[in-house]
Amino acid sequence: MGIVVLSVGWKETVRATVPVWQEYGSGGCKVVSVHPRPNASFTWTGRCQGGYLDGQGVLQWFEAGSPSDKFVGSFVQGKAQGKGILTWAFPAARYEGEFVAGLRSGQGSQVFANGDRYDGEWRDDQPQGRGIYVWINEDRYEGEFVAGLAQGKGRMEWNDGTRYEGDFFRGQRHGKGVKTWIKGSRYEGDFVNGQMQGYGEFTLRSGRVFRGRWENS
Repeated sequence: MGIVVLSVGWKETVRATVPVWQEYGSGGCKVVSVHPRPNASFTWTGRCQGGYLDGQGVLQWFEAGSPSDKFVGSFVQGKAQGKGILTWAFPAARYEGEFVAGLRSGQGSQVFANGDRYDGEWRDDQPQGRGIYVWINEDRYEGEFVAGLAQGKGRMEWNDGTRYEGDFFRGQRHGKGVKTWIKGSRYEGDFVNGQMQGYGEFTLRSGRVFRGRWENS
């Protein structure tokens, strides 16, 4: 269940690693994980069913003999299922929410190592559906996600008061939207890859209006 921060141009968001399932055994009981763990061992406080972790319990990982990641919740056939809390040790991060077949899926909240936070829907270990992502500097995106990136309808607010509302595609402003600056200027029109491009209307604070085609803002 590792996390990789992915640059998407206008901002950064998160994607999970491609699941590669591995089995780890300890005391005759096995757990299935997508997080590669060389020289890893674990302890488990719950029951073992058919050779796999099963039901409610606490899974504590050890790497090179030192405590690392920890999961509190339920397992079915060695994979996390239902509500749980997963904490990473290095780098420190925390997810609380729902799991399906060992992956973050459903409703959940995650605090990342850099202080960013995501609250919303997940699917297959990635933000998917509606959610809110807040950066540590208080920039904020609320809207739709696809495969960990802002995509669909959304609203972005920067900490300086600038805001954008409209279409997103693969993490960038793309399609129709409205961008408003804190001093009162406003652009409504087409965006391509984060830039004002296509037909649009720009209104200055003074009320003067420019209409026409734009390229690279």
